[in-house]
Amino acid sequence: MLTIREATPDDVPALERVKAQGGAGHRDRVTQGFPFRTLLAEDDGDVVGYAFLLFAAPPFWQPRYVPQLVDLQVRPDRRARGVGTALVHASEAAIRAHGAPALYLAVDPDDNPRALALYLRLGYTILDPAPVDEPWSFTDSTGYTHSGVDHVIYLRKDVG
Repeated sequence: MLTIREATPDDVPALERVKAQGGAGHRDRVTQGFPFRTLLAEDDGDVVGYAFLLFAAPPFWQPRYVPQLVDLQVRPDRRARGVGTALVHASEAAIRAHGAPALYLAVDPDDNPRALALYLRLGYTILDPAPVDEPWSFTDSTGYTHSGVDHVIYLRKDVG
């Protein structure tokens, strides 16, 4: 049975198996607390996906939109089984409980058309169909710097 719960530091190895990430990236997400929140999807104790939420802009990053679903990952062997949908719905509930009227997210329409189709099916609307390049960088608690440029469009859904 699929359950969604808040991730704990003990879940970090399982989170990294869902999406490999160098340094302490997942540990920092789980242990820093607000404005971050990591929701974890389990099926009979087996971690099959997660959603990483940003409720407010942290000092090291000024995102275009908050609150934002920053990262949604489902293990490849568990895709197309409702895990992503369950995580998105749980994310919307968390944002609604926080008092925010809408949830934002970004997706690469060229490299991730499957995710874009999921979000559109779940009622998200595209803010601007022209993709933008969003550079990002952060240094985790071990001193490792993660960086890149995401080519994305932004979507929004009223949840309030």
